[in-house]
Amino acid sequence: MSPAFDPDWHEKMMAEAQSLPCDCPGPHCQRCGCCDENPCEGGCIWATPNLCSRCV
Repeated sequence: MSPAFDPDWHEKMMAEAQSLPCDCPGPHCQRCGCCDENPCEGGCIWATPNLCSRCV
């Protein structure tokens, strides 16, 4: 289901991100675990040094 139609998509994405380790060297969002090499579905940007725009 598209994130636009699934109200729980971000929680599902965060649960999946926490269960899959990412070994890239860059920063990772402290809430959902996304990074520059593996951003949130639909895209995101760094809102703070430790949070992406989807998690603010």
